[in-house]
Amino acid sequence: MNFLNWLDQHPLVIRYDILDYYDLDDATLLKLRLILTDGSLLFTKEYIDETTRKYAFHWQQPDAEWLVRWDNVPHFPKLVSFPHH
Repeated sequence: MNFLNWLDQHPLVIRYDILDYYDLDDATLLKLRLILTDGSLLFTKEYIDETTRKYAFHWQQPDAEWLVRWDNVPHFPKLVSFPHH
């Protein structure tokens, strides 16, 4: 996983934990929790197969105060950036 090598070297990442991972012939799922240099946490979830990419990123303070969230779940169809929001 070259992506994890990139995280190992990234100056903003103190540590990451792999919460879930599978890599099959036709699909990959990766869930991570990253601890950043400012103490904030970034939770990532990404699923990819031959025709689909689903993602969710949740960034929060150490005390669980929400900062921002990005995902492509199609629940806001009127957004200009649908399904990315």
